[in-house]
Amino acid sequence: MHTVNDKAVYVDSATIPGIVVPRSFGSLVGSLAWVRYRDREVFAIVNDTGPAFGEGSVALHQLLRYGEIQPSQPVGPIPLPLRCSKDELGLKPPFISKPDLGWSDRCRPGHVAKGASDIRAYEGIGANVITIILPKVKPPMKTKRTVSEELTVDRLRLWVLAEGYDSKTLNAMADCLGK
Repeated sequence: MHTVNDKAVYVDSATIPGIVVPRSFGSLVGSLAWVRYRDREVFAIVNDTGPAFGEGSVALHQLLRYGEIQPSQPVGPIPLPLRCSKDELGLKPPFISKPDLGWSDRCRPGHVAKGASDIRAYEGIGANVITIILPKVKPPMKTKRTVSEELTVDRLRLWVLAEGYDSKTLNAMADCLGK
């Protein structure tokens, strides 16, 4: 969580780059991380636990893929009358449409959908993502799991830079991991 207008609110996956760590690494929640994919580098916060390393927020995926956070994408069910609209046809990863009746009912030229579908951020980046968690670099905390300030992409970067890490240092660390 983070603090917005003096209230603790959940971190929005669509606007803040975040990563998930395994439950056994729960002490890392609140730590900052550096994530690289191809020629893009993003600072993120460890904001959740799950079964394994590798899951990231929608904002993280978009920053790594496109270099910017894309306009808000509606998610959720698509009833049959709204299927194969420009919104569904124009989806960009990590968002995909999963038809209720299976892949044979996916939208394509000349196809008339037979059932509803669901838009979610299902499509991960996959391989070649490098993540370095900086366990001693944390934003100012109000409680063990609540940042005392509003999280922003710029603040994440500033907090990491203030601890002496820069792109050159982090890339050297990443290169060392690859050997």
